[in-house]
Amino acid sequence: MREACLQHGPIEHAIVRFYKHEFGPKLTAWDRVLDDATHAIDTLRWLCGGDLIDLQVTAARHGVPDINFLTTTLAFDTGATGQAHLNWCSGRRVFGIELHARGVAAEIDTEATTLTQEKYDP
Repeated sequence: MREACLQHGPIEHAIVRFYKHEFGPKLTAWDRVLDDATHAIDTLRWLCGGDLIDLQVTAARHGVPDINFLTTTLAFDTGATGQAHLNWCSGRRVFGIELHARGVAAEIDTEATTLTQEKYDP
């Protein structure tokens, strides 16, 4: 899907969503941020390409002493913006990706994948 989007131009925006019901503390050195969040951020880095030039993070603890909610916005020198939304106190498991380039969008999740194209006439 990334390659299909890149045929229309560079990736302008990508989102990785990972939600999971894992309520309860995770107080080991290998916490949620070093596990699932690292995979989400690595996926965004691959989708957007280039080098990271800015990062904004919001982290929260909902009912536990460790981080179980995290959102990030990453800016890349390619001009792409990536966002990761991670929530371990959700009511269900979700893993999804959105990719957006000029006139095309791809949505990938564990249930279905779609590619939508709009006619672009500059």
